[in-house]
Amino acid sequence: MSASTASRQQRREEASLQPVDTLTEEEARAELASLAEEIKRHDRLYYTDAAPEISDADYDALRRRNTEIEARFPELIRTDSPTRRVGAAPAAGFA
Repeated sequence: MSASTASRQQRREEASLQPVDTLTEEEARAELASLAEEIKRHDRLYYTDAAPEISDADYDALRRRNTEIEARFPELIRTDSPTRRVGAAPAAGFA
């Protein structure tokens, strides 16, 4: 795992320590933006590059956190939300 990935993961873990029901709207907006980018990156690493950097359990925790925040703040659901797409483009080499 790269240093930047470890740093991002540590920031995510710290943010996820705050219960969803205590997030302000601004905190939720920022976290949803961060989660959208992070999940998109992990989807690419897993589906396209075949080089995952986190465990399935950690990935599932990111998606769960995103879903929980969206449930509490439905008005903040992003157009690029991970809940609005499935997987990523297939890796090269598949017909």
